[in-house]
Amino acid sequence: MRKYTSLFLIFVAAFCHGQEIKQSKTTKLIGTSSANLMTERFRRDAMKPQKDGKISWATNFIYSFPSSPKIYREMQGYGILYIAAANPDSAGFPIRRIYLKNKTGITDLREIGEMKVKVTDPRIILAFGRFRVDYYYLIPYRVIQDSCQLFMRWSNSEQDLPLTMFPLHQKLNFVDQAQPIENGDINPELLKLYMQREFHVEL
Repeated sequence: MRKYTSLFLIFVAAFCHGQEIKQSKTTKLIGTSSANLMTERFRRDAMKPQKDGKISWATNFIYSFPSSPKIYREMQGYGILYIAAANPDSAGFPIRRIYLKNKTGITDLREIGEMKVKVTDPRIILAFGRFRVDYYYLIPYRVIQDSCQLFMRWSNSEQDLPLTMFPLHQKLNFVDQAQPIENGDINPELLKLYMQREFHVEL
């Protein structure tokens, strides 16, 4: 099956409607702008020609990193990667693994939340199926500043699928002086506020 993958930075804003958000046991929606941004991207991808006529899986994702040295230190050098995943087969969920791979090794990303989304748009259902789950992961800024690739694996597959390449061109000009400790613990309340502000969800 073919797939679509799209990447967007968190400071892109979009507001649209078309899918009902269903709260999972780990993440509570308190706004819809980020989730609806993903819905719009799936809708636009679904309108692209399907050459072989087969239903494809699809992912869309955005990420966010702290905008100040203070918050960057408190977040231990991590940002948040938000992945919305659609699959015609429910057995593909949950996503088994998300990781970064470079010449020195593999960095598995730690999931911090997930949320089921009820797909109602018939165009999205036809193109990518009726099953969608949105995931949130911690992603280390320093790792993606070197050449590396982001991979994922569905639960019902042994194949690791490439999603995108890093580095991207966006830089945090205060990182060298911040000196983060990426193995440290992130304050849960800080992480909660960060998720509320950037993605309108509550852990």
